[in-house]
Amino acid sequence: MTIANTIDYRGVRGDSKYMRGTYTVTDGATGGDVDTGLTYCKSFHLSPTGATKSATTETVNETVILAGAAITIVTPANGVGIWEATGY
Repeated sequence: MTIANTIDYRGVRGDSKYMRGTYTVTDGATGGDVDTGLTYCKSFHLSPTGATKSATTETVNETVILAGAAITIVTPANGVGIWEATGY
């Protein structure tokens, strides 16, 4: 799988860190790992954008609450979008 992601915003929500960024899946891949930059992820949300957003629902392939920064997502081929995560 070929996936790239960015962390465009880092902040605080209540007693948790809040991270937001983008993801881009390329080479016909259908997902991969998004690096949230968190040590412990309490919640994770995807917002698909572009032409792929109506093709197939994008999903998180993890059990959140999760120890670790990498969250595996499943997308349509070459999916793009925005992700948001909270945690520590």
